[in-house]
Amino acid sequence: MTDEEKQAEIEKHRILLFAILDYHLEYYTGSMVFDQWDPAADFYLQEKQRTEKDCQEFRIDILQQRLDRFVKRLRDRVDLNFGNYIKERTGYEIDIFADLRHEVATIASKGKIENDEELKSVDIMLQVYRGMSADKEQIDILVNLIDERKKPYEVISKTEFPEVKHVIVQVAIPPPDSNYPVMADTVGTSKELSEAEFAELQRKNGLLSEARSPDNRRQIMTRTNGSTQNALTEVSILLKGGSGCIYCAKGTSLPIKAYWKDNNTVVIETRKEYIVDIRHEKVRSFEDVVKIEYIES
Repeated sequence: MTDEEKQAEIEKHRILLFAILDYHLEYYTGSMVFDQWDPAADFYLQEKQRTEKDCQEFRIDILQQRLDRFVKRLRDRVDLNFGNYIKERTGYEIDIFADLRHEVATIASKGKIENDEELKSVDIMLQVYRGMSADKEQIDILVNLIDERKKPYEVISKTEFPEVKHVIVQVAIPPPDSNYPVMADTVGTSKELSEAEFAELQRKNGLLSEARSPDNRRQIMTRTNGSTQNALTEVSILLKGGSGCIYCAKGTSLPIKAYWKDNNTVVIETRKEYIVDIRHEKVRSFEDVVKIEYIES
């Protein structure tokens, strides 16, 4: 590749990446905003800075990897509008479902889905076809593939398994707009836990208290983690668009109280002498705004 060809390729990647990052800034931000800080927007802006630096250093391989990564994010989100956007913005055509379409055609030719990865691919393609009002025959083929994949799980008799009376679910919520799935580990036990036993389990996991808003649509949790000089006590909030810490002070199991004043106001009772790492006054998830009031003794 000549120097002129390299420069042209770099410029193409710059145009495409800046366009795709601007698209994310416009359509994939606002899920969780703490005061004026939007972690998702901050991430995309940093990616634009990295892109400019990689262009200056002629790192075509890194630029291509970044472009592939963001295209995949849009594909997994079944974004049907990006193709028109990128064509109008840059003049280039990008079919974010091209590879997926080929993969699903191969699966369909086999007549069955063989693993969970193939199931995910077929499910995404089914959403694409439905969103594009594709031919009913194409949709029916994918629906049948998915139904056949699920059949073995539907016919398993419950008597083949010991009775499970209580299921413990530990959920790890990803950073807002990270594109990583929520991970949940479940542990079944034949022993039905009492309220006291379950509370003790939560306590061991660092949960000090939790409370739901009056309309039951939002939740706050006070937790402690770490030990000695690294210990923290934090209040986090869970909204429709994600979750995050709204208040954090250094110390183990500090007597911090957090509760709902109304559906859109959280009150945190704390102390002035605490060393505070995080203190937000407002958090927003799309159109849902929650204010945080502090009572310090």
